[in-house]
Amino acid sequence: MGLMIVLLNLVAVVVVRNLYFSGLEAERLKTTALKYSNMVEQNQIYRQHHHDIKNHLTVVLGLLTLGKNVELKEYLDSYLIYLLVSIAWNLRYSLDNPYAHS
Repeated sequence: MGLMIVLLNLVAVVVVRNLYFSGLEAERLKTTALKYSNMVEQNQIYRQHHHDIKNHLTVVLGLLTLGKNVELKEYLDSYLIYLLVSIAWNLRYSLDNPYAHS
């Protein structure tokens, strides 16, 4: 009878240990999936910004080539304002979003 109790306790310890490690693995997989999702999102943002910068440089070069310095200055001024607003919004979002820091 005593041996049976010891064996049942050993089985219980093994089962609890396996459940614990399964939970750790599930949490690790969840974290990895979240990190991957964030990487994909950051890559999409980078690609969009790269595309936007190329377009802005094309406009700048066009205005410069045509000698439209006043229009170029107005364009750059408006673009800088857009950048500042965008940076401020992203900073606020980042500070308000606890998931943005992981």
